[in-house]
Amino acid sequence: MHAGDNIRALRKREGYSQMELAARLGVSKETVCRWETGKSLPRQRHIAELIDQFSLSQDDLLSIDNGLAAQELLHGIRKGALDHEQNPEARPIYRIGASGGGYNLVSVGKALVPSDVHQRHPDTAFIRLDGNEMSRLYPQGALLLVDSMIKPWNGCTVAALIDNKNVVIRRFSSGNNTVLLSSHSYSSPDPDIMVDKRRVRIIGVVVWFQAARDLDGH
Repeated sequence: MHAGDNIRALRKREGYSQMELAARLGVSKETVCRWETGKSLPRQRHIAELIDQFSLSQDDLLSIDNGLAAQELLHGIRKGALDHEQNPEARPIYRIGASGGGYNLVSVGKALVPSDVHQRHPDTAFIRLDGNEMSRLYPQGALLLVDSMIKPWNGCTVAALIDNKNVVIRRFSSGNNTVLLSSHSYSSPDPDIMVDKRRVRIIGVVVWFQAARDLDGH
């Protein structure tokens, strides 16, 4: 599936339609569509052509951690976090929404952070917690400030990208070869997620939060 996500990210980056990319590779539009949706995998010669034509590495097309789709997601977060020419303490807000067959980050605006928090964590963005999967720690609707430059530790809360397509907010715990992402809810908890480390990309660690009632001025 991640190869298709990376091909889609490449096509969008280059400004091609599925038909235009298909023409460059000598395949049908339907073939490109099947690649992008994970219904089939490109042949090795097509991967080689993409690498050659667009000056890519194999990781760009085949890697979960370092593929183009993951790079695009993290670049968008960091670009928003560093875009503070007018107000250095305004951070971008994202929500987790359905997109491309998964759940990814969707930009919904900006919010301010206290100056002391900004000074300690300048490379950050907010993710709005719309569910109750972490209600023991954060109220529903809270804005979680995520620092993409901090390495996670066992017990911290992270935003994680699984299989290059699903973003979740969970408690983090790392074993030798696996990562456990667990909910922390007062209600019926979502099931814990245990995955191979190669399938997970940590977007960032939650370092601060602001409750929805504080945003409303209550």
